[in-house]
Amino acid sequence: PGRRFGGGAAGGGTGGGQVLESYEKQKRFITDAGHELKTPLAVLSATAELLSGDMAQDKRAHYLDVIQQQAQRMDGSMRRMLELSRLETGAKALRREQVPLSPLVRERLDAAVPPDSRLHTSVIVDGTDTAEADRALLARALDAILENAVQHTPPDGSITVRIEKGVCAVVN
Repeated sequence: PGRRFGGGAAGGGTGGGQVLESYEKQKRFITDAGHELKTPLAVLSATAELLSGDMAQDKRAHYLDVIQQQAQRMDGSMRRMLELSRLETGAKALRREQVPLSPLVRERLDAAVPPDSRLHTSVIVDGTDTAEADRALLARALDAILENAVQHTPPDGSITVRIEKGVCAVVN
């Protein structure tokens, strides 16, 4: 299920509805945290086990780099989840503004595709090129979607982002 932002208390504003909604948000946060941390923790565990054996110094340096990357990944995941949690509870306000989409999409697409990649990318604009949004959160959402597209597109494949009426769609 997708994340919901804002919204009132469940149950028509009764105290019980608010407790139930709070419980559901907490449950969703814990589930999301578990899913986000599961893979990096597995990689960390396997890499640490490899480091316990004898190996060449260059391999040891590589595995230490993998550990650092996975620790940064977990830290980033936790920061994003905590920020979303603060948004959902109203502890942090959205900073809405008119955001030009095509320059932001191109910037995030360029950041997601490795420089040595053979992927073909394009951004197609049809109609409105702006959206009212929190630019930083929109950039993070684009990063997640585009990184996923890069990971799941064949090496010589293509990723197209279509912007139409202020809405972005990613096709790979």
